[in-house]
Amino acid sequence: MTIDTSEAWLRNEAERDLLARLNKIQVLFVEDPSESGLAAELLVQEIAGVLARSGEDRRSGLAAGWPDGTGDTERLRSALWGYPPSSA
Repeated sequence: MTIDTSEAWLRNEAERDLLARLNKIQVLFVEDPSESGLAAELLVQEIAGVLARSGEDRRSGLAAGWPDGTGDTERLRSALWGYPPSSA
């Protein structure tokens, strides 16, 4: 069984973007430590927001796939692994 990685919380492109922005913030520290600190704080707030939204989206998807904690195991499997139930 494989896990669908297309719905990763932070996709590779987004991760690269965040790392590039962090690098710029670190370079800025040499010229303006105060501004660098503020920029780092904003970046961390942004990352926390992205993770919170992604986590909530995943939680909602699980809840929708398994309403009230009842149902068959095929629906739970589908909700957990993120693919439609088999038609068997």
